[in-house]
Amino acid sequence: MTVTFIDSGARFVRAELVGTVRGGFRFSGSTWNFTPDTVSEFLVATTVTGTGTIALNSKLDGSYQRAGSDTPSTIGATYDPANALAVDQASIEGSWKQDGFEISIDDQGNVSGTYTSGTKICALTGTAMLAEPGSAKNLYRVSVTPSVATSPASTGCAMSVDIPHQGYAAIRFVPSDGSIVTTSNTLYRRSLTMVATTGTGGFFKTQMLKQ
Repeated sequence: MTVTFIDSGARFVRAELVGTVRGGFRFSGSTWNFTPDTVSEFLVATTVTGTGTIALNSKLDGSYQRAGSDTPSTIGATYDPANALAVDQASIEGSWKQDGFEISIDDQGNVSGTYTSGTKICALTGTAMLAEPGSAKNLYRVSVTPSVATSPASTGCAMSVDIPHQGYAAIRFVPSDGSIVTTSNTLYRRSLTMVATTGTGGFFKTQMLKQ
């Protein structure tokens, strides 16, 4: 899963195939640059520089380079139609599950649940609130803190424990039959995509289906 969340202040978090990139954009017309505090996170946080172009409501392209690396990475992101979906806080209320994540979100945006990886079980607590309270914009600000679950079956936690993971979430549409190839007859259901990082190399990303 690759996805880029950008808020109204041009702060962003991007899930890559491996790791994440988190920081800010500086826009000037159709071009962009990363702000100096942008980092790539995978086990450790590494500063990155990047530049590219943006076509509003269409796509964002460019590349970035990690400090100490001679090989740039490319960015190609297309505008997600679900971004235009009108939502409220209650739109993400309920139980969500996928890829080891099982979480519940109440009508106030409180998050609770678990993440299971083999014999390791993390307890998750935090919040997922509209990034712009009172708006209908499809973007939620996330802060989730993992801890070692009290379950006797757990041998630990596969995430950075007792450290807030901060990022964003949004509702996205996925084929209801799980197919990768879509046609004009494809039916869709809602998913909740969530990406959050610690700022020091820890992160999680998940796209969960409502139960």
